[in-house]
Amino acid sequence: MFKLAVWLPILGLIISIAAQAQAEGYYTVTAPGTIRPNAKYSVYVSVSDISVDAQIVLSLQGPKYQKYTELIIPPNSGQNVTFEIRDIPRVAYSLQVQGLSGIIFENYVNLEFADNPPAVYIQTDKATYRQGDTIQFRAIFLDQYLLPVKVNQPISVLIKNPQNFISERFDDVTLDVGVFKASSRIPNYVSTGEWSIEVCLGNDVLKNKVINVIDTSPPPFDMDLDVPRFVCFRDIELVVTVRARYSHKQPITGRCLITITPQGRQPQRRNESLTNGIKEITIPIRRLGRNVKSVLIHARIEDYFNPISYSVSKTVQIVPNLYVIETPSITYECFQPNDVFLYSAHIHNFNGDPIDVDDDVIVHFETTFNAWKNVTNVDDNGYVNLHINCSNLNAINLTIRYEGMKSVGVISFKQWSDIGKEGLYVTTKNPKVGDSMDMRLISTQYFTSFACVIVGRGNIVYNNMVSIPNGGGVKAHTFSIIPTYEMLPEAHIFVYFFKNGKLIYYESTIKVENQFRNTITIESPVNIKPGTFVSLNVDTEANSFIGLLGMELDAFMLKPQNDLEAIEIFDGLLNAKSRTPAAYINPKTPYPGENAGLVTMTNADYISGFKAIAKEKRLSSKPLLPHTYFENLVFADIVSVDGHEEMMAKIPYSYKSWAITGFAISPKTGFTLARPKVIRTLKGLHVDIELPYYVKRKSLTKLQVVVSNYLNADTKINVSMESENGEFEFIKGSGNSKYTIRTDVIRPGKSKTLYFRIHPNVSGLVKVKVTAKNPIASAVCVKKMRVEK
Repeated sequence: MFKLAVWLPILGLIISIAAQAQAEGYYTVTAPGTIRPNAKYSVYVSVSDISVDAQIVLSLQGPKYQKYTELIIPPNSGQNVTFEIRDIPRVAYSLQVQGLSGIIFENYVNLEFADNPPAVYIQTDKATYRQGDTIQFRAIFLDQYLLPVKVNQPISVLIKNPQNFISERFDDVTLDVGVFKASSRIPNYVSTGEWSIEVCLGNDVLKNKVINVIDTSPPPFDMDLDVPRFVCFRDIELVVTVRARYSHKQPITGRCLITITPQGRQPQRRNESLTNGIKEITIPIRRLGRNVKSVLIHARIEDYFNPISYSVSKTVQIVPNLYVIETPSITYECFQPNDVFLYSAHIHNFNGDPIDVDDDVIVHFETTFNAWKNVTNVDDNGYVNLHINCSNLNAINLTIRYEGMKSVGVISFKQWSDIGKEGLYVTTKNPKVGDSMDMRLISTQYFTSFACVIVGRGNIVYNNMVSIPNGGGVKAHTFSIIPTYEMLPEAHIFVYFFKNGKLIYYESTIKVENQFRNTITIESPVNIKPGTFVSLNVDTEANSFIGLLGMELDAFMLKPQNDLEAIEIFDGLLNAKSRTPAAYINPKTPYPGENAGLVTMTNADYISGFKAIAKEKRLSSKPLLPHTYFENLVFADIVSVDGHEEMMAKIPYSYKSWAITGFAISPKTGFTLARPKVIRTLKGLHVDIELPYYVKRKSLTKLQVVVSNYLNADTKINVSMESENGEFEFIKGSGNSKYTIRTDVIRPGKSKTLYFRIHPNVSGLVKVKVTAKNPIASAVCVKKMRVEK
């Protein structure tokens, strides 16, 4: 190891001789203004206007801490060095630098110390608990790279009641791939209200999560109010289905009081009797009144034989269309005449779900001189992605049509001009990790090269010396960077060059689209019978900790605070930022690298071309705790060796549907969240169509339909297939738009296979609709069949 103190007398003589023999040059040293324990600390050193290699020594100094390194830097270039900081104490630290040859100098800056605690996120199996319930929870510990953290201090977890007394305590906690899992039973007779889970590292509280404990008794029976979340003005009727049964699967005999309250109007009441625990009623949409935007449906079940009742309410939104097409109008600045940019429109169901990726979407383009159209499809998230060429046109009018709906947007073009735009600009819209991101530097001074430093999550994550091609001097230059995961959710860029003995610098902030490095997918059946086991197939990185949570779909739609949220994880990365020490900041004189939290040492005067941009203020509020009690389906985890796991869950005998969420943590690629999967419990009847991959127009086609009985009694079922607009004909019942087959008696839990023979009349995607009905239940299945010429 190089020991600076031993060599200082000799070096002083060498420096004094060399200083007389060499021409003066410029140096710049940039580094984070904050030093943290158990983290990386990178320093970038550049030299300019020298003729020989520069020998430079860097050292990190503390009262009982010293780290040295030596760099050999060629003329007009730069180098980066990274110190691996261990568990250092909270004392004063400085960064010292000395040029030994090539350029002679000494300088130092004092650094700001900041703790580096892990980010902690708590997941519970429910948001609301009853007295006597068991709280299941996981505490997840991550570092600033979303990797499982290594903690060398004692961890404790406390369960506290509303009076802040400790109900249970977990000490000497050990982590499994960054996760601690435990459970705690709530006593039967305790105070209700806001309980909390508190995670401590040593004496410091890292995380406090509030949960709600209520004293509501469990419902006397299982009840489901089945209504659509949205109906369309053009729909003829609204179908409301009420189901109720005891926990031992026996249907309830009783009456159902249904109250229908259109927004701003008088309620309508109906008193109905349950048949086999089920009642279905239809409500004509026109009877709800004009201009009604929502309807509150309240159902109350009263048991004939027991003095008990239970109520459920749901709201139905009445919308003009069941689909939403979002075509934003934008203005795009074209940097080059041949620039191509991505324009995205969004098509989704009114509940937010994307449409089918196989559905055709018609896009019409219109300019002053021309018009054309394309047929395309959406991606998995429902986006129509269009690559638009810049041109000398003022605008393109865009019309997107889908299922009889249309939406119009305007793309306005603006030709970029550098005049009056001194600064550093990100010219790529919505930059992503791994994709090229263009930036443009515009200065009032000519430059032939410049240094570029990017700070992400409190450290230098990118550096480069950018040279202008052919060595020419310019006042504006476009260059490219490939964003990395360390740059999200946002990073700060600092560029500089020397001109006439002055350091001219510019700064900017880049926001990179959030995405995890690790991946996880969950595959499960969409529909399943109650009381059966469901297989959850999980794929992720090898050696990952996998955690699954299954909750009632109604609870998931309320977005309770018990689950993990991607936005919370990414926002937590902003805490690991660097800050320029206050001693170097003068409100009247900008400091180079201040926006990025850097400290800068140089022998040149500096001039800022940076214009500060006001930061957005985020409004914070206390999360709302749900007071409705929901059951959970699964709260399971496993450390997967190969990343492929099959986990089983038992679907209760109930009418509820479920949402499955999951996360994974890999020691190599870190944390990730899965896209939620919805499992719907089959209710009453179920019908499905088996379609071939494609059929030929005018060919004889046999379509297989499977109808299932999940009622508690034998039943005969009428199964009807419809041909809308004569798109196909039935072999039997020719000329009719609907053909019905009546089944024999189907026993509970059994299925029947039927066949419909048709002739397709048109090519393209043809809608096939099948309805299954009996006196007390119904089911519908709609699919699209591909017909080729």
